[in-house]
Amino acid sequence: MGVPNVWQVAAADERTRGGQLQLKTGRMFIGPGEIGDLRSLGKEPGFWERLSEQYRAILGTPTKNQLSALHSFCRTAEIGDYVILLVGTKPLALGKIEGEYDYDTGLWVDGWDLQHFRKVEWKTWPEEESLSCRRQGYIFSTTSMLVPEKADTLWAKFRAGPVPQPFLPEIDHLQDENVRGKLVGLSNIVTQAYREQRDFIDASLEAHVIAVFVVPFLKKLGWKNSNIWVESPVRSTSGASKRADIIVGSTLAATSDGKCDRKGSEVKIVVEAKRLGAPLNDEAAKQAYAYAKDVGAETLAVTDGLRWSVFENEGGELPDEPTAWVYLRPVKQEMLPSGVTPLFPEEGTSLVGRDAGTLLSFLSP
Repeated sequence: MGVPNVWQVAAADERTRGGQLQLKTGRMFIGPGEIGDLRSLGKEPGFWERLSEQYRAILGTPTKNQLSALHSFCRTAEIGDYVILLVGTKPLALGKIEGEYDYDTGLWVDGWDLQHFRKVEWKTWPEEESLSCRRQGYIFSTTSMLVPEKADTLWAKFRAGPVPQPFLPEIDHLQDENVRGKLVGLSNIVTQAYREQRDFIDASLEAHVIAVFVVPFLKKLGWKNSNIWVESPVRSTSGASKRADIIVGSTLAATSDGKCDRKGSEVKIVVEAKRLGAPLNDEAAKQAYAYAKDVGAETLAVTDGLRWSVFENEGGELPDEPTAWVYLRPVKQEMLPSGVTPLFPEEGTSLVGRDAGTLLSFLSP
C-alpha cells in the first residue's frame, strides 16, 4: 500500500450524538440512504453517471459535491486511509478505514437516512491536541488539515477508542392504527408540498419551510391560526429581545411592546425551522430550547419540513437525543428493517420514526 489518503467525515447531522454513535459502533456512515445500496450500480466505468441518474430519479438533481461525497465514500476511499471525525469544526476522533463500502437498512439516526457505511477503527481525539478545522460543508471529502505523515504520528500517539458495539435500529414498527392513520394524513400534506416546491422561487428559505410545510402540518394536527405565531418576538431571561420561528399554544398573549407574554400565555411548543435538508444540529436544538425556557413551553421541536425531532423542556440542559422523531416522506420498503409494515401498500413504501405516538401527543392540542 502507498501513502494513505486523509479524509474528513461529518458527524451524522452535525449533532454530537451522531459522532458518538459512529465511535460507539466502529463505523462511519453518511447519507442520503434513500438512493439505495450503491453496490447495485456496478463498478467503473460509468459509475458516476449511474449514480447521478439514480439520485436524480429519487431525490432530484444532485450537486457535484453531493455526488463526489458518495462516489468518494463508496469507490475512492481505501482500507488503511485515515479519517477525521468532525462535529462542526471540532475533531472528535481519528480513524483508519477497516472495511469496504456496505449498506445497512437500520441506519436511521434521529430521522436521517445514513445507510451508507464503512467499518473504521477509531481513536479518540484528545482535547489538548489542537487542529485548525474548517466547517465541513459536505459530509465526506478529502482534507488538507492533516498530512499523512502527521496522521501517522497522531495515530501512534492517540489512545484506542471504545470497543465497537452493534448498531440497534431505532425505528418503530408503527402497529398502533390511530398513530398510523394520523401519520398518513400528515405525510400526504408534506409529500404534496414537497412535490410542489419547484413552483417556488427559493425553496431553501426557512420562511418557505414555515409557510408551506410547518404551518399546514400544525393545522392538520388541530391547531388554529390564532394558536400559531410566526416569527414571534420573545424576551429572554436576560432581558434581550429575540424572535422564535414559531410559538404554538392554547392561549397566546402579547405584552405592550409586542412580545410573547409568558404570564398571559399558555405556550405548548416552540418550533425552530431550518431549510429543506439542513442539519437539525445541536445549535438549532439549543436555540429552540432557549426559547422554550423563555416562554415556558413544554416542548421544543426542530424541523426542516420533512423531519421532525421533539425534545421535552425539563428545565435543565438540552437532552443528548430527541424524545421522539419522524421522517414524513415515504421511503421504499427495502430501506427498512424487516417487520416494518408498509403504510402505503400500493406504493410499497412506509414512514420511519421513533416513538411516533409520543411525538404526535407532544405536538397536538
